[in-house]
Amino acid sequence: CGACHPFQSPPLPQTSPPPSPPPRIVALRPEGACRTADGGVGTYDERWGLTLAGCEAACDAGCQAFEFAPYLARTGTSKCELHSERIKYAVPLPGAACYTKSAGPPSPAPPPLPLTPPSLPAGGGYRAPVGLASDDAAQLDAMLQGEYSRRLYGASHRVDVEALHLVYLDLVPGHLRSIARSLGVCGLTSGSDSGIATPQYWAGGRAPSYRCKSDGQLGCVRPCRFSPPYGSPQRASRLAANDALLYASMSGGMDPDDSAWLMPALSTPFTPVPPQTWVEVSHCPRWDARSKSTAALRTAGWSKMWFYVAPGSGLSVDTGRTVVIDEAAALATRHFGADQQCAGSEHCWGGRVGGNPKSVLSDTLPSLKEDGDASPLVRYVRHELGLSDADIAGLDSIQRLGHFETSCTQRRFELILFTDGAAIHEGTTNLEAAEALPSRIKCGRHPHLVACTPQSPGIRYMSPCRGYGSALYSGDVQRSIC
Repeated sequence: CGACHPFQSPPLPQTSPPPSPPPRIVALRPEGACRTADGGVGTYDERWGLTLAGCEAACDAGCQAFEFAPYLARTGTSKCELHSERIKYAVPLPGAACYTKSAGPPSPAPPPLPLTPPSLPAGGGYRAPVGLASDDAAQLDAMLQGEYSRRLYGASHRVDVEALHLVYLDLVPGHLRSIARSLGVCGLTSGSDSGIATPQYWAGGRAPSYRCKSDGQLGCVRPCRFSPPYGSPQRASRLAANDALLYASMSGGMDPDDSAWLMPALSTPFTPVPPQTWVEVSHCPRWDARSKSTAALRTAGWSKMWFYVAPGSGLSVDTGRTVVIDEAAALATRHFGADQQCAGSEHCWGGRVGGNPKSVLSDTLPSLKEDGDASPLVRYVRHELGLSDADIAGLDSIQRLGHFETSCTQRRFELILFTDGAAIHEGTTNLEAAEALPSRIKCGRHPHLVACTPQSPGIRYMSPCRGYGSALYSGDVQRSIC
């Protein structure tokens, strides 16, 4: 056999490992907006006008998840978010859906999340349960989460669109104001129907059209057909009939210039803010209050600062130890009857002898901690709300729900801040108040809060307040939204 060699098997052919299967796309439940493990929106790029399949195809190797929202009602386009951070769950948002990439077996769907979040723990931020139609939310998201959010909050994607009340139209980038136009902006006039029966306790007060704008002052902004129908059974049909999502509320000197409010926000019964919770607010100082004496401020009910609860303002206050007073419920009790009004003595600073019950409530709220038994409000919080004298003395704020505002027959959510001896009142500017109470008034939105300075957006953009006799909006804003 000649030279023998040990037997060797032929070499095996070289093979490549089997290719990894493509990532499986998982639709998260409940349908809604993508959220990271810490509840944030994460980091993502936006694409517009894609189909759902196109959005999925755009989610390439560096993409962890994508969110898709049809954007049909007013613009005929869509929104696709390509997320580069890992997404853990979705929060309910009608019309939006969140999809993640997964290499493993399907995981069971998480339990449904509540549409309205529960009360937040002490120290948290307030999230007003407004709720918007999916296309409205998508349009606002497109208009506000980029440059607008960076200008107001210092970073993108910090606007809580689903809880929003207040929008600064002059902050909206010019090329996006067409979205505001498509959402619709209207102004309240004496011809606007409030949709609310005038409360009995307002009998004898000023006319419902007090301080509303005339049609001529609206410029090119259309008149609202209705003012916000707070708690009205016809809420949905009235909002639809308005054909405007944004409106110039009150149209007087109590709103920031060039601002607009969301119609649904003041059409929904308000939810109290938990104690020790940061909430965004608005405040326009009364310049005529700055020259009044302390006694005159007390008599007028201006001895403390009044705020409107206004998510989206960029100015936040801590409610601290707080009490909630529902105006209609309080004034329906025996404590505010015609024969029970405050005597206007030194023991009851706010009382207007002969005033209607709403005025008496307004005048006694700021002086609750100073008034004695002569005050109907003191009697009310003791006997109806169960507060002790020690509870009253320890209050940091009062929340007034459903206040029937003088101007244009609207309901508002007010907050009165007790000031720990600091000399601030209705004529105090927001910056002066923040400097006097730096631990209780800050700029930004929780949890991104900072000390206020003259350059803080929450100070700068709220400072110019609309004049009672002025036009509804500046020429630049009117031209872009009309």
